[in-house]
Amino acid sequence: NNNNNNNNNNNDDDTASTAWFGVTLDGTALRTPLGTSLAVPSLPLALALASEWDDQATYIQPAQMPLMTLVCTTIDQMAVADVRTNAIDQIMAYLRNDTTCYWVDPKENRILHRMQSKHWDDLHAWVTEDVGVTPAIA
Repeated sequence: NNNNNNNNNNNDDDTASTAWFGVTLDGTALRTPLGTSLAVPSLPLALALASEWDDQATYIQPAQMPLMTLVCTTIDQMAVADVRTNAIDQIMAYLRNDTTCYWVDPKENRILHRMQSKHWDDLHAWVTEDVGVTPAIA
């Protein structure tokens, strides 16, 4: 049996976006191959991981658990400081090419510009605040 546990039991709106969810197998919290606690930042992902485990029969077949493999690889590799720094540097090199950096001219299409602002302002604020890079807008 798999159970999902919200590791943050605070239901305030401010903390909802920072909640992490673990998956348990027979009451024991799952860990990655390197022993790191397995927790993910969204309930749907935690439920998908639990579903992959529920689909296992007599023998565990990692090839039948692609999300589990991806999540464990990501968690374990991002725990290594040099690997994490290198990955962030590589990702940031492409930031200027991200779709959210290309806004329509408000004089040409004010409705689309408002929609872009509505959906992308928070993302740009997060990148600026948490990552330390201000995305350019073209």
